[in-house]
Amino acid sequence: MNTMVKRKFKHNDYVLLLSRIFISGIFLMAGINKILNPSLIKDYMSSAGMVGVEVFYYFAVTFLIVGGLFVLTGYKLEVGALMLAMFLIPATLIFHLDFTDGAQIISLQKNIAILGGLFALYTVGPGKIKLGK
Repeated sequence: MNTMVKRKFKHNDYVLLLSRIFISGIFLMAGINKILNPSLIKDYMSSAGMVGVEVFYYFAVTFLIVGGLFVLTGYKLEVGALMLAMFLIPATLIFHLDFTDGAQIISLQKNIAILGGLFALYTVGPGKIKLGK
């Protein structure tokens, strides 16, 4: 007779929850910063030579907040991970390809690592600790 008690959650579910919290936190904080400092953010976007700054600003805020919440809660995690990747890839290519600036190289490497985490979450899913089905 098996005397082991079956647990509702495995350790992996807690690790996935922590991963979702850590990754989504970066994007949610960035989205909040963009909401609190719209003119500063739009000026920065313009200084990088972007056109259509107004439209891209609202896309960025939406993708950061909605995608971040989806990843955080595990609800529609795959959609959220894709939204954040769709934000992160062009943002990285536009703002972090100056190989003469050490800070930009670090930001590039950080963003590549975060993409890896997003792709991993997309692949394995949210785990059992999540909102919704």
